[in-house]
Amino acid sequence: MYALTLTIAAALSAAMVASTPTQIQLVHDLLDKYDKKAKPMWDNTKPINVSFTVSLYQILELNEPQQFVLLNAWIIERWYDEFLYWSPMEYQNITELRLPYDSIWLPDTTLYNSLVMKDDDTRRLLNAKLTTDLQRRASLIELLYPTIYKFSCLLDLRFFPFDVQNCTMIFSSWTYDQTGIDYFPASDEISIANYLENEGWELLKTEVSRHEVKYSCCPNAYTLLHLTLYLRRKPLFYLVKLIIPTSIITLIAIVGFFTTSSASGMREE
Repeated sequence: MYALTLTIAAALSAAMVASTPTQIQLVHDLLDKYDKKAKPMWDNTKPINVSFTVSLYQILELNEPQQFVLLNAWIIERWYDEFLYWSPMEYQNITELRLPYDSIWLPDTTLYNSLVMKDDDTRRLLNAKLTTDLQRRASLIELLYPTIYKFSCLLDLRFFPFDVQNCTMIFSSWTYDQTGIDYFPASDEISIANYLENEGWELLKTEVSRHEVKYSCCPNAYTLLHLTLYLRRKPLFYLVKLIIPTSIITLIAIVGFFTTSSASGMREE
């Protein structure tokens, strides 16, 4: 009787598993023993290589008195997670999956010169895309999210309104040094394919560079990505509204000072 009960229970369990949608079963199998607090590498001595891409959407403000830039951009981060690998043949040839960002390990990518300390105020994280890779026996994670960054920029106003400014964003991990997370730019330029032109500033060019920096606090170097915007002020507004009217008023004042007075003879020069 006991053996019969076990047989029936096993059959029911197998039937329930068989009736579970494949994608739900896959998610369950991936996350059942997954711990997002652990770096997803079987060999912990190796770093996670993160590919970093910025697509500039709009420069919202360049504030001279407070020395900051406010912009809207889209970020793409890519890395491999060895703990989220699956074989498509075991799951009806499913090769892609979407998971909530807060269910998996994420690199703690930080804008070092940000003026906003709360992460929820700068970026909106959404689902992550997982693509299994049979050759690497790992899943490629792609995290795409919109951001509004407010970061410091020292402005040189000596040649106002004909000035050119260069403002740099500095990205890196806050807690992992180069042995934990290593960053690589996907391109040597910021993408401007979807850029909306600013009325007050012309975007001349962009640059992306990778730097390895050693701090006195820490034994290992950190990988920093520098993303630089070169901006030239559009002077037409200031010429029409400020410089030309001021010049005309000044010219009238000078001419009036050196012009002879009326027939009353009050002043002659």
